[in-house]
Amino acid sequence: MPTETDLRLITEVGGFAIVIAGIVWNAATMVAGFKNHAEELKDMHEDMDKLKEALSIVAVQKDQIQGLRESQIQNTKRNDETFTRVFSILDRLQDVSRTATR
Repeated sequence: MPTETDLRLITEVGGFAIVIAGIVWNAATMVAGFKNHAEELKDMHEDMDKLKEALSIVAVQKDQIQGLRESQIQNTKRNDETFTRVFSILDRLQDVSRTATR
């Protein structure tokens, strides 16, 4: 028959075993959580790489669009200058024809 001290010892050993089991369970849960976090971080890094690639494409396209705008502005200035010269020539010709008919 177990004595009172034996029962106390068995109870304490049982409690200690429960605490150790809880610690092991928490450690296993944490390891599983770290694995999940590692996978999530890996996915996030892949997504960030995709975003960086998309941003670099957008930056290149922005530069191309700005180049097109600048060339369009230059072409518009040339057209304006050409029309100004043409109309000034026409105005001079019209002035000459008016003075010749008087």
